[in-house]
Amino acid sequence: MNNQEDQEYDYEYIEPALRTPEEVASRTIILVALSLVADGADRDLCIKWIESEGILEHVSPLEFKFFRNTSPSPNDVKEMQWRTKATLVLAWALQLIEDLPPSSQLYTQDKLWQKVPTLGNPTTEFIRNASLRPHEEIWNLYHKITKEHWKANDAEFNKREAPDGLIHGVAYERHYGINWLVNHCEQEWDNVDTDT
Repeated sequence: MNNQEDQEYDYEYIEPALRTPEEVASRTIILVALSLVADGADRDLCIKWIESEGILEHVSPLEFKFFRNTSPSPNDVKEMQWRTKATLVLAWALQLIEDLPPSSQLYTQDKLWQKVPTLGNPTTEFIRNASLRPHEEIWNLYHKITKEHWKANDAEFNKREAPDGLIHGVAYERHYGINWLVNHCEQEWDNVDTDT
């Protein structure tokens, strides 16, 4: 009998399954709604609309708490506004935008709102017709975003300017969004890990 250390093993890395198009479309709608609420839209109307559209199950516990909080702190609002920066990654994956703007830009998402159902509009067709880009494109973006976030972290840690004008917050939120999209460690939205 051969010693275990003499045996050769062929390890093959298996990429986790991506989130479904329906999950990504629902999450995109919820992030858009959160952005509207963070900017002053009626909280009750938003959560009732989400519930009536049958996507309440996709609202995370922290998001639900934010929707229900009638007097969030400025910090809570700011955190939610930043979290919605992940929307662009999901919109790109859903092929709603052709190219992802560089992580050196604070992209205004107004044009995106025209392509995603917002408060009061039906969501069924948007979710039903959702389709993701080819897996290879998504994984290529995953590696690019992870690298950008590492560069931004490294620059912040060493107290120097990030290369290529990278904005740390943008790189972080995009990493958050892409990690959820690729089902990194099978973590739910409120608990996505962004280690670099």
